[in-house]
Amino acid sequence: PLPPYAEGAAFPQRGSVHNGDVTLLVAGDVTFDHLTYSDDAQLVFRTVAIPLDQSPLGIDPSLGFEVVYGAAPLGTTFCPAARVSLKNTLNWAPGTEVEVWIQGLEAAENWAPYGEWLKVADASVSKDGLSIDTTSGGIPILSSIALRRK
Repeated sequence: PLPPYAEGAAFPQRGSVHNGDVTLLVAGDVTFDHLTYSDDAQLVFRTVAIPLDQSPLGIDPSLGFEVVYGAAPLGTTFCPAARVSLKNTLNWAPGTEVEVWIQGLEAAENWAPYGEWLKVADASVSKDGLSIDTTSGGIPILSSIALRRK
């Protein structure tokens, strides 16, 4: 489960928002899904690592994802797309090239086909090996986020 709302982080108009192992770098407009989240107290950034060994029915192993996070509030959009920085929990070597994917969780399929995954960014492990940071692209909509090495 995601952390409680009280442990979430408020979104800035510009700048970074951090929760768990994930930081989003917001450079523009943030739009929330007010139909799903009618209480402003729910509009906080929350993340949770998804254990892949416990999720074979929910995350197809053939996709090769090595790290997956759930994030909320679902359906939050960013224009331009938010850059992302994640803790290098698997200790990949500095310079390792990484792909960033999101899962389509909206029936309207504006960003990705429902239930499918879409690559939205490239990233690499920082020189100090502590983080994985986007180098191009970004997160257009808050959804499940998956990483795999190139």
